[in-house]
Amino acid sequence: EKASRCAIVYFGDYHPLDASQDWVLRLMRELSAMGRPVVLALEMLYVHQQESLDRWMKGTSTEAQFLEAIDYRSEWGFSWQSYRRIFELAKNPFIPIFGIDSEPRDHLRYIRRRDRLAARRIGTIRTFFPDSLILVVIGESHLASNHLPAEVHAVLGSDYREAIIVQNMDDIYWRLL
Repeated sequence: EKASRCAIVYFGDYHPLDASQDWVLRLMRELSAMGRPVVLALEMLYVHQQESLDRWMKGTSTEAQFLEAIDYRSEWGFSWQSYRRIFELAKNPFIPIFGIDSEPRDHLRYIRRRDRLAARRIGTIRTFFPDSLILVVIGESHLASNHLPAEVHAVLGSDYREAIIVQNMDDIYWRLL
């Protein structure tokens, strides 16, 4: 209910755990059922991969072509089947999806730069979808208050509601594993 009243919801995705993506699916379904228009902003896709994503979502390229174009295995590498479900749900009813990440991903020292660029992308999304809830699916390390949320405030100001959902399931994950 709190999420449905927000302009931006940051979801701390624990990438290797399928249950994390299950939660994203549940949130998408529940928000849509409440009649709230949703736009997805995904860390797993770089901004420059948007055209490849759009072609696949429109059906003008195949899933295999999409995965090859974004070099999924080496650029993201987590379970495609788990993330694929998010894209499938977004196709019907249509939920716009945007990549928000930038290179390089391979070292935490670049996280502030990546957060600044993601914040600008979120600002652009908000400009074009002012009445939609932006569901930002991103790794938990980006959600420290002085990281992505602060960068988004620098871009948008603070005249909007937001929520942060952090699962922090490390203990549970390792016990189940």
